[in-house]
Amino acid sequence: MRKAGLVGVMVGGLCLWGPLQAQAETFGASASVAYWQATHSGTVKNGADNVSIDNDLGFHDSSFAVMSFSFQHPVPFLPDFKFQYYKMDQVANGSIPLNKTYDGFNGDVHTNLDLSNYDLTLYYQLLDNWVHLDLGLTGKVFSGHINVRQANGTQQSNTSINTAVPMLYAAARFDLPATGLSVGAEGNGIAYSGKHLYDASAYVNYRLVVFNLQAGYRQMAMKVDDIDGIGVDVKLHGPYVQVGVAF
Repeated sequence: MRKAGLVGVMVGGLCLWGPLQAQAETFGASASVAYWQATHSGTVKNGADNVSIDNDLGFHDSSFAVMSFSFQHPVPFLPDFKFQYYKMDQVANGSIPLNKTYDGFNGDVHTNLDLSNYDLTLYYQLLDNWVHLDLGLTGKVFSGHINVRQANGTQQSNTSINTAVPMLYAAARFDLPATGLSVGAEGNGIAYSGKHLYDASAYVNYRLVVFNLQAGYRQMAMKVDDIDGIGVDVKLHGPYVQVGVAF
């Protein structure tokens, strides 16, 4: 789906929810950066065989940076906005066994896997007191690649991963009165015809004046048969810590 068309679908769909919105009374904004320690599992396929990203390609634990920005406003019917960026470029060394091939070759390999992506979310605040509930639509845009090269340099496979996916968005948060603490969860997801893509997290947050300190657990999973020529069935999950400001 083209990016412009994706944004148009998001805006049109969310306008239908306008009358239900419990709109924020003032302007607000927040920004944060997170450190995510993720464990890999799953497979990729370029040809007939499923190649394990952990056992064969050598990806195990990786650390990623996640940056986000949100903006709320009091204008009726218009959705609030959130932007999130995942920097997920990583390298590993592994060995594809002789009974498998990736794009026609196997053996010792060096792999650069880049699943970097960003989210554009339009949402409404349906509840905004000690219980917060947001619903909306997200466009997740992947801009990365998977490059697999034999260790001896004789063969290699280079595939760009550039695609946009529309997803549903939901977030809930519960404030614990007079403590500065809150607990919450949020996620984006879509599933169709045996395929799925989701990105979800649960957390504990502590707010001190305008500063937020957060710790939680995040999981991202993708299962698609053909994304720019390759099959992907991958899951990344693990704890994260986050610091940010909110006004």
